[in-house]
Parts: sequence; structure tokens; C-alpha cells
Amino acid sequence: MAIVCDKHLTDEVVNQAFEGTNFGRTDFRTILAETVMKRAAGYHSGGTATYIATELGLLSPKNQSATKLGLTFAFHHYYKQSVRDAINKAGAVACQRCGMNQPESDVAEQHGHCPECGEFLWYDEEYNDEQ
Repeated sequence: MAIVCDKHLTDEVVNQAFEGTNFGRTDFRTILAETVMKRAAGYHSGGTATYIATELGLLSPKNQSATKLGLTFAFHHYYKQSVRDAINKAGAVACQRCGMNQPESDVAEQHGHCPECGEFLWYDEEYNDEQ
């Protein structure tokens, strides 16, 4: 699959596409990414969000399937650090090496190391001060 650039879909472009709509929330990039992922999985999404995603080229006008641009957009949205941090539940620690989210209690039992791969994740003051 060829690499598709989505840099032209700036916040200004996305906000302008949603002008005059009322979704009850203003995280328009998330709405678009959710719409693309729903359509990619074969699920229905709301008519207005689908229309906007189609107009921006994220969905095919022919059959409303996700385009390469749409999948790239969704991938970049969900893999931004700020979004990953918001998605991670409180009390979970993300390992950069293996990509797993581990409960804080499991990491504490391993003295700050990832239970999956052993990567050092954080300094456990209680454990390290006792040594």
C-alpha cells in the first residue's frame, strides 16, 4: 500500500467541515476517526459524520468504505501521544518496548519492570528505598 499524506487535514480544515453542526462535543478529529473505523469494520455511522468524512476523502463516495487516506488519518489520530494518554485508564502503565498496558499493581510487584518483557518502566521509591 502506498503511503498517503494527511497533513492537509489541519485542525482548521476539520473544524470548517464541521461548521454549523452540533454533535454535543467538539472533538471533531475523534468523530472522524471513529467514523472511519466504524465503516472499515462494516458498521454504520451517523449520516452527518459519514457525509463529512466522505467530503474530506476519508470514505469512498461509492460505497462509504474507508479510503487509504481515511485509515492513515485514523491511525495518526489514535497514535498521537496525547490521545494515547487520554485513552489509557488511570492506574495503567504503557510499556514503550512491547506496547502492552499493564496495571500499576502488576508493575509494582515486578519492582517497576514490565511483567511482559522486563523493560524498566518507573522508579518504585518504596522498593528502591528498602534495598
